[in-house]
Parts: sequence; structure tokens; C-alpha cells
Amino acid sequence: MSPWRTFGLCLLLSACVPIDEDTASLLDACAKEPATPLKFGDAGFKLPAVVEPNLILESLDQVDQSRLDADVNLISTQYANRYYNSTIGRDAAFWLKNIWDNLTSQQAYAAATTFTHSNFLQPSVIATLTGASKPDEIIIIGGHFDSICHGINCLNSGVMQAPGANDNASGIAVMNEVLRIWLSELNQPERTIQFMAYAGEEAGLLGSKDIATSYRLQNHNVVAVLQLDMTSGGQIDNEIYFVNDHVDQQLTNYVTGLVDHYQDVLDITYDYVTCHYACSDHASWTQQNYASVFPIDHHITDDPFNEIHTRQDTVSNLSSTTKMSKFAKLGLIFTQELSQAKLDDDTECQP
Repeated sequence: MSPWRTFGLCLLLSACVPIDEDTASLLDACAKEPATPLKFGDAGFKLPAVVEPNLILESLDQVDQSRLDADVNLISTQYANRYYNSTIGRDAAFWLKNIWDNLTSQQAYAAATTFTHSNFLQPSVIATLTGASKPDEIIIIGGHFDSICHGINCLNSGVMQAPGANDNASGIAVMNEVLRIWLSELNQPERTIQFMAYAGEEAGLLGSKDIATSYRLQNHNVVAVLQLDMTSGGQIDNEIYFVNDHVDQQLTNYVTGLVDHYQDVLDITYDYVTCHYACSDHASWTQQNYASVFPIDHHITDDPFNEIHTRQDTVSNLSSTTKMSKFAKLGLIFTQELSQAKLDDDTECQP
């Protein structure tokens, strides 16, 4: 029996009465069996699978382009170098944590914390919206907060500059917007949602590797992971690409299905691109056998973002800041759909 079906049967047995002797023994076995992490590939999520789809459409209207623009500008100028193993990179992470503290203070079920890494200074930052009915099932939306500059032209008046406006202040700005709308406009999710600003991605996915490894060791039940890394580039305002390596293909198919279903409000065309290596934090989760999906703003090879990892990755060089609104809407759809999605094994007892 698959982990998904064992999980579903245990839920069914624990909820239904009366039960016979054989069922009672199976229920006892369920109670003794340690939880098995659910994997998206066997989940059987239906599309659409929401209780009140109109609420999703209403929440999309709350996406504010001016807030997104302001966040990218603030992050990339106030902390124009967020290097993972520096005091300024550490301070930048605690600055973000303070912002998330203020946002999560609006709701009793929400909180922000840091994840300390043993080998470098910058912590990762995590905001958690605890699920109302399925708190142990986790949906993650994440992106890296650190930045880097390569080459000989990284100094400005002797100070290292790595503004990282697109890579990846834009992804953090999108997460901020999704988090704001969840906490101000939406009800408590059914499943737990975690927002993760990873440290040390530019040095080899260091922060996300630590977190994903920790979650696997603790047997955390991560249902799906959405990676946001570069959301304001590309030559066409409504075009995005789905990375098709180091991801879960079924989850990718599910998310492209969401794009198709909500096309009238998203106005997105999409295609696929191959990184040919573990090009962002999604790969850390895939390595731990969790399902991840990675939409990106440009075709990595045919339409490269030439300012990446330079002093020129600034707001003035972003080609499509309005694309951030589309990523924010996709993030809202992703988290709302999956926080309420029904599994094929979900069964309600009849009186």
C-alpha cells in the first residue's frame, strides 16, 4: 500500500464509527505506525480543489504593484550587499525577520523565526502560518535572500556592491506580498504554509540544503515547494518559464494546470527551460525527495539576464517589474489551492 493510501486509511479509520474487531486492530496499527512523509507524485490532487474559489479571485485583486516595486527598491538599496557570510548579510536577514514579525503579529496562528546555520553568519528566515485542520502537512513558498557579485567591477568607492534586485530581491518582494495578503485578507489555511527566505544560495544552495535536510531527518510532511528566484526580468511581460530539471514533474504539471485554469486573471504564457544543473533552492528539496516546482521570469539560455551577479543588477535595469504581480498572483493561487486541496483518499464518514 502506498504511503498516501496508508495515510488516508488511517485518517478514515480514526474518524469512522462503529468499527469491527479487524478494523480496530488495523486502527491500532495505524496509531503505532510512524508518520510517512507524503509525496506529491502520489497525492492525486484534483484541479481545481478549493472550497471557495471566489475568495482566490478576490485575493488576487489585492496584489499591489507599487508595494512590490517599493520592496525591490528597498531591499536592493538599503542592503546592496547581502553576502551570506558577512555581518551585513546577517543584519539584512534580521531586518527581514523584523518585517515578518510585524506581519505575522496580526494573527495568532502565524509567527516568524530564524533558522541558524552552523557554518556561516546569515540565517534563513521562516514565516509560518499554521494550518487549522492539517497542521502537519506543509506547503512551502521560498526564495533566497542573499546576493553576490563576481568579477573585478564589484566595488563602489571601495565598498562591495551586490544589489541583487532581480536575483533575488524580486522573489522576496513577491513573497512579502503573498504573506501580507494571506495575513490581512484571508482566513487561516487548512494546511500549514511556510515562507522561507534562504541564506547562502549563491554559495551553493547552502541554506536550503540545511533546511531540507533537517526537514527530512525530522520526517516533516512537506506536500509541495514553490521556488521564487528572479521574477522581474525577461523581454516579454506576460511570459514565464518552468524549469524542467531537478523538479517534480507532476507538481510542475499541476501548477501549469493552475496557470491554465486561472488564465483570465493571470494573463501568462509559459514554456519550459532546462538549467542542466541544480540552479536554485528547489533542487535542495528535490534531493530530499520532496516535490518542488520552479517558475522563472526568463529563458535562461535564449534570453539570459546579463546583469546577474554584477553591480548592474539594479532596479533601473529590470526589464519587467510588472511580472512580479503575476508571480504574486501565482503564489496566492498555489498556496490557496494546495492549502485546501482534497486527496483522492480523503473520505467523509456517513451517518
